[in-house]
Amino acid sequence: MEAQLNAASIPTAEALQACGADEAYRRLLRSGARPHFIAYYVLHMPLQSRPWNDCKGAEKLPCAEISTRWSPSTGASTNTALKKS
Repeated sequence: MEAQLNAASIPTAEALQACGADEAYRRLLRSGARPHFIAYYVLHMPLQSRPWNDCKGAEKLPCAEISTRWSPSTGASTNTALKKS
């Protein structure tokens, strides 16, 4: 994951905190990472000071939905509500 984050121009924990999980996941996809909801957990949970595998039950549903917001080939939003005008 460290190499993938570096390739996505997220070299430090501070850079991850600054951009947030959604933007970091989008950057990972744009840099060629394979889409998978676990990758989103790995980004999202530490921002809450929790281990990546601490996401349980109903909490997983929003994370899995969020991980599908971005097109794997372009990193563009697939949700019209998220697209900037």
